[in-house]
Amino acid sequence: MKKYILLTSFILLLFIGSIYAYSQEELDSANFLSYAGIIVNQENENEYKLDQNISRQEMLKVMMRMSWLDIVEKCEWKFSDISGWWCKYAEIALDNWMLAANDSFRPDDNISKIESLKMIFKPIDLERDDAIDWREWYVNKALYEWLIDSLFNDYDTSAKRWWIFNIAKKAIVSKKGLNLWTSTIYLSEDGKSIISEWEATLSIDDDRIFNRFKTSSQLCGDWNVAYGKPFCENKDSFKSQANFSSIMISPNKDMILFTIETDVLTPDKAIGVLNLENWYFSILTSYYLGNKSLGFSKNWNYFAYKSDCFEWMCWIYVIESSSLYTKKSINNFDTLDVRTYDVEFIRWVTDNIIEYKINWNIKQEIIDN
Repeated sequence: MKKYILLTSFILLLFIGSIYAYSQEELDSANFLSYAGIIVNQENENEYKLDQNISRQEMLKVMMRMSWLDIVEKCEWKFSDISGWWCKYAEIALDNWMLAANDSFRPDDNISKIESLKMIFKPIDLERDDAIDWREWYVNKALYEWLIDSLFNDYDTSAKRWWIFNIAKKAIVSKKGLNLWTSTIYLSEDGKSIISEWEATLSIDDDRIFNRFKTSSQLCGDWNVAYGKPFCENKDSFKSQANFSSIMISPNKDMILFTIETDVLTPDKAIGVLNLENWYFSILTSYYLGNKSLGFSKNWNYFAYKSDCFEWMCWIYVIESSSLYTKKSINNFDTLDVRTYDVEFIRWVTDNIIEYKINWNIKQEIIDN
C-alpha cells in the first residue's frame, strides 16, 4: 500500500512539474492578440498552450489577421497540400506577395523561429535587405526594432507559441499603435448597429442615414409610392427594413467602410464611410445594384469602391482616406457603348498601385503619380 501511494505521489509530482509555468508577459501578449482579433480568446489561460509549437497553417492565420486584409471565401488550389478553410488565407497571402508561389506549403509542419519571424514582418511592412543572408537580416532587424531581446542563430528550431505571441504583440504596438489595435469593431447580430469599444458607434436609424435615403434615394421617388412612402417617411419603418450588410475596417482601425441594404429593391446597396478620428460621415453612393466596397490599400492611404453601374458595367473609384478626394476613377472606356464587359477589382499591388481586369485584360494603375 505504501509503495502504491509513493508511486502515485511520484507520478503526480512529475505531472505537476511538466505543466508549463508561463510568465505574466507571455500571458499579456496572448491576451493582447486575442483582444485585437489575431487569435481566439481563451477564458482558460492554459488553452493558449503557450509552451507548444505552432503549425505553419496556424501561423499563416496569425499573419493574415495581423494584415487586416479582407478575407474572402476563395480557393483556386494554388497550393497542392492546402484544402478546407485554410486555403483562403494562403491564396490571399499569395495574391498580396506575402507568400512565395511554391507548389506546396507544408501546412502541418511546425513553424521555425526564422519562418515565424519573417511572417510577422510581412504585415507590418518591414521589408528585408537582399544584400545579406535573409535569416541574419531578419534577426538583426528584429533586435534593432526591439522585437527580440537577443540575437539567435538556431533558425530552424521550432518556435513556441509564447515566443511568437511576444514578438507579434511588440510588432503591432511599435508599428500600428496600441490604442488603435486594442479596439474592437464589429456588426451587431441584427445588422442594425456598428459596435466599437462595446458601444454603438453608428446605428442604421441615424438621422444622417435616414435623411439621405429620404431626400436622395430613388427608393423614395414618386414612382415608388407603394413601397417607398412608408419606408421613407417613417423612421421606425426604415429601421425595420434597413441594415448594415457588411463593414470593412482600415488596418489602423480609424475608418470604417460600410454597406447598407434594405428589404426594398434587394440586392441594391449603398456604400458609406465613417472616420473614427474626426467622426466625419458620408454616404458615398446612391442606392443601386452593383455597388460594392473594395477595401483599403496596404497602408490605408486609400480605399476603393465600385459604383455608378449601368447594365452591370461599373466604375471603380479610388479615394484618398485623409481627404476623401477621388484620386482615380476607372472604367472600361473601350467598350462603353457595347456594355458587355465590367471592370473587376483584383487587388492592391502596393499602397499606390491597384490591379484590375477589363475584357480579360489585367491592368495596373498608379494612384498618385
